[in-house]
Amino acid sequence: MWIDYVRVYAKEPVDSDYSPELGVKPQLATSAVGLNFQVESDMSTRLRPNITAGADDVSQRNWNNLIGPSGSESRLTNDRGEILPHMSASWSVPSGDQAWRSRTAREWGFKNGNLTMQTGFIQLGGKLDVEGVPFEKYDVYVYLGAGDQGGAGSVTLTNADATGADSSQTHFYKLGWFEGKFKISVATKPQDDNEGNVVVFKGNNAKSIQLNWTGNLSGGWTGVTAIQIVEAP
Repeated sequence: MWIDYVRVYAKEPVDSDYSPELGVKPQLATSAVGLNFQVESDMSTRLRPNITAGADDVSQRNWNNLIGPSGSESRLTNDRGEILPHMSASWSVPSGDQAWRSRTAREWGFKNGNLTMQTGFIQLGGKLDVEGVPFEKYDVYVYLGAGDQGGAGSVTLTNADATGADSSQTHFYKLGWFEGKFKISVATKPQDDNEGNVVVFKGNNAKSIQLNWTGNLSGGWTGVTAIQIVEAP
């Protein structure tokens, strides 16, 4: 006797984004909102809810996918999958630029959820506006990627109504091979030691922020793969 095949049926319809909880567990100790740039119609760049991604100390699940080179999203969730009714995000590229800004990056040694997060990016330059940040104090992680070559760029964060942080801050980075690990650049001047694929803006308290990035200061074209707003302890 043998069994040719077995069919298994779910009692309720399964969400198209369902995936089993595989890979590493989240290391986030507080709360966060993750925003992942997904290339339209490329599922390899889509982070599903149960997949963990992010820098080691703040890795999380339930990332929000921002699809294409421009758009808006008002149904955002936090790392626990809870809907944030007052938070929204909108993103865009310079006027006249089309879908080529949203593209796939090289893997740069990443695996699992981090590979998915780092695969889609908005290259060269773009803008992200976030309103209704739900945290009293928070840090903003900006993850960076590139195509076949590394390169240098900058990211500027503007706090529209900040009271405890600079109203505008700029960090510089030089992206290269870091063996599939996240490396934070703390450079605030182009001439500083700026090797890294992540920049972090600490100590923010504004309810609205804007991020602008330039990915062609030198070398190949780089860009932003994801943004993570992490509640400060």
